[in-house]
Amino acid sequence: MTIPETIILIDDDPLNNKICTYLLGRYFPQPVPIRAFTNPEEGLAYVLSLQTPQLTLVLLDLNMPELTGWQVLDALETFMTQAQAYIHIYILSSSIDIRDREKTQLYPYVKGSLEKPLTRAQLDAVFQS
Repeated sequence: MTIPETIILIDDDPLNNKICTYLLGRYFPQPVPIRAFTNPEEGLAYVLSLQTPQLTLVLLDLNMPELTGWQVLDALETFMTQAQAYIHIYILSSSIDIRDREKTQLYPYVKGSLEKPLTRAQLDAVFQS
């Protein structure tokens, strides 16, 4: 994956979003706009509002109280049939449950899973693949 034009964080934990924003801000040689959402419904609405094809990285948490990451993925299914060429979704979760990893594979537009906390090594793996 090349450097994205936009990064979207969808995680109900504001501290995790702050850590990811800091790490991502230092990772790229030039600034990349980062939109962090603690409300998954707002994050989902933002993703669905993207009209212009631009390379976008979405980091999505699974375990959120209002709307789970699974529900977000289900809501994106139709949209992603057209957008998966430029929107790259990665699960960013603290879950170590193998069933979550297996279930993630049922969504063909999810590029992979990352474990919290996000690390530079994980970003290297994403952007060097």
